[in-house]
Amino acid sequence: MNRTIVSDDMAAAADLIDEAVGFPSIRYRYPSGSEHGSWVVPPSWNVVDAFISDGERTVASYKDHVLFLAPYSARFEGWVSRKELMQHVIVSDAFDDAFVYQHRIAYDFHKRLHTWEISLPRNVASSLTRDQYFVKIDVDVRPGEMNVLEYSAQGDEETSVAILAHLCHPGQANDGLSGVLTGAALIRRLARSSHRFTYKLLVMPETVGSAVHVVAQGLSSSQFACGVFLETMGYGDRLFFKKSRTGNRPIDAALDSIVLDHPEIGIHGFFEGYGNDELVFDFANVNIPTVGVQYYPFAEYHTSHDTPEKIDWGKMGTAVNLVQELFRRLEANRVIRLKFPGPPYLSRYRLYADAVTQKDRHRKITQMLSFCDGSHSLLEICTKAKTSFGDTFKFFEGLQREGLIE
Repeated sequence: MNRTIVSDDMAAAADLIDEAVGFPSIRYRYPSGSEHGSWVVPPSWNVVDAFISDGERTVASYKDHVLFLAPYSARFEGWVSRKELMQHVIVSDAFDDAFVYQHRIAYDFHKRLHTWEISLPRNVASSLTRDQYFVKIDVDVRPGEMNVLEYSAQGDEETSVAILAHLCHPGQANDGLSGVLTGAALIRRLARSSHRFTYKLLVMPETVGSAVHVVAQGLSSSQFACGVFLETMGYGDRLFFKKSRTGNRPIDAALDSIVLDHPEIGIHGFFEGYGNDELVFDFANVNIPTVGVQYYPFAEYHTSHDTPEKIDWGKMGTAVNLVQELFRRLEANRVIRLKFPGPPYLSRYRLYADAVTQKDRHRKITQMLSFCDGSHSLLEICTKAKTSFGDTFKFFEGLQREGLIE
């Protein structure tokens, strides 16, 4: 499907996502030409036909792959020299036989609909030896609406968590679409269970969609306590968590606590790895602490080799479960305050670990109690004391049961 910022196919894709989630979204519709802050919603861009011919045969076309034509390329028809043609051609550095996703025209305000680019597999581009080639790019450009989809799973509290995914990478499965699928799986699970927070899955075009939505809806940390961006969830070298912009929010502590239990997961800074809509939601003057979850890197990034067949459903399932665990830990988080001055008499309540026969456990309990000054949360204590979430939660659950904390 022609999944770009605004297109007929994007509206059709929204219907399919509603089917996958199992209940309809709230659809925010932003008309072409409408301005939101400094952002302007572009027109609907739909491909009628696009190909290159040497006069005798079609060399390559949009029918071969949707990445043949860069989204928001301008109309063009005519003969061009090989030299001029190659000024409009991009090829993959990684593969001889792949088309490449060229997103820069779509996202550049001054290039959009004023120039054109096509992608060719390197082995096709290197075979072009004629002096001239015929290029036809026929696109239907007209006013439309940019969709932002919102799916909600209501919690016991009004505190809301944003789950973010983008839909706008045509012809690619892992990049973007796997995040939408993961978000759909999560919101389906959350809608069937009870939970403390309210979760909202937002599916939108990358950057333009999130920037417009943030401005139009006046989003800030008063609407969302935090957010998680999901992308490249189906395969890649290693699963990474990306910290929020400041790196010191409760959701960062939750990430750190998971990595303590799962050292195979890597940690990226906010500006590392693949950058996406978390950069908008956690922008300095929006300040919704937003982290990322992604397998990184993967060689097929932004190429036609990013196919559904490469999705590793085991990896995707692992990612879904870990994000759900992230939410569970966030919901369990509380500031810990001892009810009485001084250390609690642990042996009285059978919570004591002997300093000689249970040396390691005794040390962990001592470390955990050292942060019980009323200013540290459960997750902060996990990371500072380097104790597992399970052990930390169980210990303080025992203290709470005996009325020793509040």
